[in-house]
Amino acid sequence: MALNYAFCKRAGDDALLQGVSNLLKSQNFADLVVTLGDPSWSLHKVILRARSQFFAKALEDDFREAQSSSIELHDDDPDVMGKMFYYIYHGEYDDAEIATTPMLVNVRMVAAAEKYFVDHLPGIATSKLDYYTERDNGWTTVGFADAIEEAYTTTADQGRQLRDTLLEVVLRHKSDLFDNKKPEFSYFQAMAVRTLGFAADVASALCRAPITPLYRCPSSNCSVVFRCEFGEADLLDWECPECGVAREDWKPIDWDDFMSTELDQVPQPSIDD
Repeated sequence: MALNYAFCKRAGDDALLQGVSNLLKSQNFADLVVTLGDPSWSLHKVILRARSQFFAKALEDDFREAQSSSIELHDDDPDVMGKMFYYIYHGEYDDAEIATTPMLVNVRMVAAAEKYFVDHLPGIATSKLDYYTERDNGWTTVGFADAIEEAYTTTADQGRQLRDTLLEVVLRHKSDLFDNKKPEFSYFQAMAVRTLGFAADVASALCRAPITPLYRCPSSNCSVVFRCEFGEADLLDWECPECGVAREDWKPIDWDDFMSTELDQVPQPSIDD
């Protein structure tokens, strides 16, 4: 029976990852100590140099850190750094076992990955953040607002992967998040006011958003004009909101033409929204 190449390749990759992962736990052959105040990690130069451009540079032979086999870090979150090192060895990390919210943890992981040039980590952290925004309506929580503010104030996000992900969530729920009659979103709205970069991105996105299509009733004795977001599949036998006649020949009309030639001649619907 012939062996399946894909299966053997996957098994080999899994064994390699498991072997590297075990090094972090066992500390066997560790040749570098990284300290951040009280916390410290016994790590392996070859692994850090392979996964982080920062450590690759710091551990070059002509740097003091390479000679002393120790690196002291400053101004970092110990929990986040621990998760970053775990990711370097495992290709994954747990974003739940920490005092703050998972959304905020993942923003901080992006910031750490940018600072220490850890490949692929920003994408992993951003995708995990995106998951939590919809899980249990995470976008309704204070943690979501905090994640946005920190994303805009602590990360460079040169590819805009993180900010665009957050912006997409905001635009999906903009009618609730920016409703000043809903006190549960007052914290979010206050954040939007003081986080100018975010406010500018929201304004720009709203300007680029497609305008809701404009329709005219095809019935000759009605011709009412209204806006509606229904798609092509919904147009079959759709009833006019004014005359109630079901038609199949609905077609959007051009807004500029309507404004320039027809606005004063077209009856408006009398029904409530």
